[in-house]
Amino acid sequence: MHINGEFDGVLTTTAEIVIGKTGFVTGEMKAKRLIVAGEFKGEYKGDSIDILPTGKVFGEIHVKNVIIEPNGIFEGESKIIREEAVLKLETKATDKKK
Repeated sequence: MHINGEFDGVLTTTAEIVIGKTGFVTGEMKAKRLIVAGEFKGEYKGDSIDILPTGKVFGEIHVKNVIIEPNGIFEGESKIIREEAVLKLETKATDKKK
């Protein structure tokens, strides 16, 4: 999905979102990857975010990977998501004696 222009609202996709140089997005976004060449204000949750030299991000991000290229701007809070350990639960079989 490529955004050139203004958008205000909620976007959810399993694909990649690109905010072009003329794009201005406000709201909440969930995607596999977000590439910002324009401006984003709000909350983003996903695998990764790339802020390009013309990109500006203001708000909160929850991601596994962050790339901010020289001159890219990020102001806000970031939470790096780590792979959560998988817990194996053992169940005990109960003997039913008759």
